[in-house]
Amino acid sequence: MASSFYLQKMQEEVDNLDGYMKQIKKIDNINTKDSRNIFILILIMTFIYLLIIVSTTYEENIKNTVLILYIIIWVLSLFVNSKKEGKLKKSFKFANFANKARIQFIINIMLNLILVCIIIYMHITFYNGEILYLPFILFIYTLIYFFQPYLIYLSDIIAGPLELLINRYYYIKAQKKIRSFDKLQIVGITGSFEKNSIIFIATTILKHKYRVLNTAESHSTFMDISKTINEKLNEKHQIFIVGMDTKNIGDIKKLSSLVKPNIGVITSIEKTNLEAFKNIDNIMKAKYEIVEVLPADGLAIFNYDNEYIKKLADKTFKEKILYGLKENEKLDIYVDDIEIVKEKINFTIKDKDGYSIKCSTKILEKKDLYNLLAGVSIAYALGLNFNEIKKGISKIESICVEA
Repeated sequence: MASSFYLQKMQEEVDNLDGYMKQIKKIDNINTKDSRNIFILILIMTFIYLLIIVSTTYEENIKNTVLILYIIIWVLSLFVNSKKEGKLKKSFKFANFANKARIQFIINIMLNLILVCIIIYMHITFYNGEILYLPFILFIYTLIYFFQPYLIYLSDIIAGPLELLINRYYYIKAQKKIRSFDKLQIVGITGSFEKNSIIFIATTILKHKYRVLNTAESHSTFMDISKTINEKLNEKHQIFIVGMDTKNIGDIKKLSSLVKPNIGVITSIEKTNLEAFKNIDNIMKAKYEIVEVLPADGLAIFNYDNEYIKKLADKTFKEKILYGLKENEKLDIYVDDIEIVKEKINFTIKDKDGYSIKCSTKILEKKDLYNLLAGVSIAYALGLNFNEIKKGISKIESICVEA
């Protein structure tokens, strides 16, 4: 129970060991008094038991009774303490963990088994395995129990190099596989928000004409993308849409060494995650990597209404598509004729050549229109004409399209 709690704490709360230890200290500050009292209780019980068993005045049946009481109180004490540790956000499921967490879990089990074997060996060596000395063994188990957070910490340190080796294997395997599909069109999408919605919309529209594979929701890391390639990508797919997360400058360049997109999309740049990036310029630099890694004949897609993306688009000399709701004369794909009627919004999607699609939806937030425009721009970049895009949009349940 303790292992699963602290292991999932590491997965849910933090991305590094320092953050994990801060969480443990926070938990300890809440539970220190109760845990300390339980530990002191077991310590006192062990000391009293020691006095009883070494005394010659107590008969064997009394010693056996005290032993049984000790075991009962020991089990109840640890059970009560485990209830005070806290609740997990999700039920503990090994299958839900990432590869590193699985490695940590296995290593933690191995460390605990090694300690248990050492204790059993001590029991046999020093006490000839006599049952009356069991409380001493249980006391050592108590120490192991209360030090589980630090065993998880040690497991993480040991898991690091193993994870790198495993990741390297799957990365090379995925890289070789995706390189073998020379006709595959790859779309990389990055942005502060809404990547998953845009991936869904673009995939829905494109499926009208192409066989499309996309990364699953929140699966935008090296290992997530490698796993998708290794397990799902095949020669029948014509388009692969990849969400690309970036927490540091250089992340997208690293991801691109795996997938090599020929179409790059920047959907939004906001003043989020400033703790990691320090300032908005670093965020812009990190997101713009998706354009820098495009081949010479690649194509960049920009949300031109975003003030930060607009600056990036204006300095880009590669082929590009601009979308938005403002400055229609500068845009390739845009929304016009917006009309709110009761709980519906009617609007027209247009391109610079005069083609248009009239739509109606109950969605009233502007971000949803931007998501739709991004999806349309991706389909437009991949060769769908407006009639095909219109049929694709009609598959999106929340949107109605005029016949």
